[in-house]
Amino acid sequence: MPSRRELARLAADIPRIEDAIGMPIRQWAGQCHGVSLAILRTGIFGRGRVARGSARGVMSQHSWIVLGDSPETTNVYAQQGDLIDPTWWWYTSPERPYIWVGSPRNGHTPHGAGSIWRNGKPPEPTGPVITLEGVEALSREAQHFLSMCGPLDYRGWAALAHGPMEGWPAGEILEAMLETRELKAVAPIDRIGMLTTRNPSGLYW
Repeated sequence: MPSRRELARLAADIPRIEDAIGMPIRQWAGQCHGVSLAILRTGIFGRGRVARGSARGVMSQHSWIVLGDSPETTNVYAQQGDLIDPTWWWYTSPERPYIWVGSPRNGHTPHGAGSIWRNGKPPEPTGPVITLEGVEALSREAQHFLSMCGPLDYRGWAALAHGPMEGWPAGEILEAMLETRELKAVAPIDRIGMLTTRNPSGLYW
């Protein structure tokens, strides 16, 4: 992975990046997800995933790049690492476009950030209990976590899929939910794109 200094040097070469994605920086405003994905795919900054959530000073949802060794191993929730945000300038300094390079601690929070252990146990089932497809093939950690949750109905699985994503094998369990007929539509697309080996509509790497 390039150093933070090298990333900053690459980010300063705006004409190169404009040329690589075929769009001048002044047109990036309001196109946070599409521009982030286009820049990630150039490979200029290396590999990673596009993350979606909130950023300081942005009044709506926002997207940026989280760098990592590969899309599959990139942890969008890590508090250490490197972020590239090509459109934050529109909210922080619209008169002076730039490509921001920094860390997660500088005001970027992906959807689902936070510890599951602060959220409490999913609600007790009041409807039919749903068992994951292939639950026996899950890791020991995932099976242990699910045993602590107890049996879950649709409401319980939905609470899990929409709650905090840190502190449990969320990616692995979300993958299993996608293979379970009754739960295919439960997990938000951004969490699937940020946590699993799936790449919904090719929008995350």
